[in-house]
Amino acid sequence: MLDALAEGDAVGLVLLRPSSPEVVLLRSWLATDVEIALPADEEVDAVHAVLGGNRGEAERAVARRLAGTRLVVAHPATKTELFFSPMLPPESLLPLGDVPASTVRDLVGSATRPEALLHRASADLDRVDSAIAELLDRGRDASHVLADLPPELRNVVSEALDRSSFRRPARPVVPKLGHWTVGLDPHL
Repeated sequence: MLDALAEGDAVGLVLLRPSSPEVVLLRSWLATDVEIALPADEEVDAVHAVLGGNRGEAERAVARRLAGTRLVVAHPATKTELFFSPMLPPESLLPLGDVPASTVRDLVGSATRPEALLHRASADLDRVDSAIAELLDRGRDASHVLADLPPELRNVVSEALDRSSFRRPARPVVPKLGHWTVGLDPHL
């Protein structure tokens, strides 16, 4: 992470979701010479009152103002949150993007649960993170991993997997060298 800051000539971070367990963990991990700024709830509420819409966008607006040219805005989403999120956060720095929510919970006592798991009784973070690791890190066949999950959880994980770039086939690059497309036109 220090390399990412140095590349952009930044001296620190503005961390979104300042009261989250993930930010507690990041603050404990970051070097003492890294400046940390947190959007104040009062300012976010004021911006949200003016802009309306979603509170997260108001928080991003405050974070961008705080960042200026010296700080980088970072989103503390975990690997678990990113897996279940229909869209990636727009921030270019996701320092916990490869850290499972269960690891955050083990280190600081709690973790932000993805919205897809909030009201699911069978959504044990250890089990979910284990399935995600099997699918994404170890490349285990999805049908085997999903079969090991309770039906309610199986559907949620399967839907998230179907939305993910991991499941979508890569599109081939077809160079356009002239009027015809190589490999598609019958005369080539």
